Amino acid sequence: MGGETADNVVMSCAGLRIAANDRYTGDFQLGTGKPVLLIGNSWDPVMPLASAYNVSAGFEGSVVLRHNVCGI
Repeated sequence: MGGETADNVVMSCAGLRIAANDRYTGDFQLGTGKPVLLIGNSWDPVMPLASAYNVSAGFEGSVVLRHNVCGI
C-alpha cells in the first residue's frame, strides 16, 4: 500500500507546469574533495542498481557498494 500511495503522489506532480527559477545547466561531470560511496540495492524497484552505477560514472574516483537484499 505504501508503494502505491508514494507513486500516486509523485505522478500527480508530473503534470504540473511550473518553471524552475534555479535550473542547473552546467556540467554534471563533477569532482569532489572526498571519494563518493554509492550504495545500490539489487532488488529495489524504485532506484535500480543500474542507476547507482550511472551516478557513479559522473563522480571521478567513486565506487558502488552492491547491497544484495530485496526492498527499499
